[in-house]
Amino acid sequence: MSTVPNNNLPFSAFFLAPSTLSRIHLILVAEKYDFWLLIENHRQKHDLIKAPIKKPLNLWLGVDTGLHRLGFHPSEISSVYKDLMSSKKMKRTSVLASHFASADQPNNAAITQQLKKFDDAFAKLEVPPNHHMERSIANSAAILSLPTSYLEWQRPGSVSYTHLRAHETKANLVCRLLLEK
Repeated sequence: MSTVPNNNLPFSAFFLAPSTLSRIHLILVAEKYDFWLLIENHRQKHDLIKAPIKKPLNLWLGVDTGLHRLGFHPSEISSVYKDLMSSKKMKRTSVLASHFASADQPNNAAITQQLKKFDDAFAKLEVPPNHHMERSIANSAAILSLPTSYLEWQRPGSVSYTHLRAHETKANLVCRLLLEK
């Protein structure tokens, strides 16, 4: 189960805006509505640090463990975390996140390598006593096939839309039928 601080349902926003002005606007909207932001590259980190916000935000920090689509290199995540902490733009709870490249293939050796890279990146973070860092790596495919990847947060994504047939069991069939009603 996902842990949700204070029983509030967090909303994650992603930086999709092309211009600096619209990216800054998204940060201001996140501040106003208490959205949680995913920071996955240096441009986003820079924009957040420069943004004229008055209160810190809950952040997800993306680390690239092998998908090579999003996230900071594992060797950078510690310095990125320190930069954001010293900027005072990060709340006391944040999430280190990654994404499997092949979670639908549970016997793929890349899964073990990604988990190790993720665990190593997390272990290198120097989290101060007044801060809490949670973790998330289980996407839809991992939720269905890799229980060892369940951490503090799971991201059901496409499984929420009944894409269970590739891994369907009797329990999943019941779940799919209920979702399709």
